[in-house]
Amino acid sequence: MQEMGHSIAGDRKYGASDNPIGRLGLHASVLTFVHPVTGKEMRFELKAPAKFRRLC
Repeated sequence: MQEMGHSIAGDRKYGASDNPIGRLGLHASVLTFVHPVTGKEMRFELKAPAKFRRLC
């Protein structure tokens, strides 16, 4: 993302100059994978944290 001029919030290693939410600014709204033992599809869905939404 830094190469595109859009550093990830809070990621100083790759060019973020500040940390407005007090943590790394990454969040997956939906995460889906197949469980390695049961073969069952696991799906987790969660809204972005309020701190993230306040940045917009």
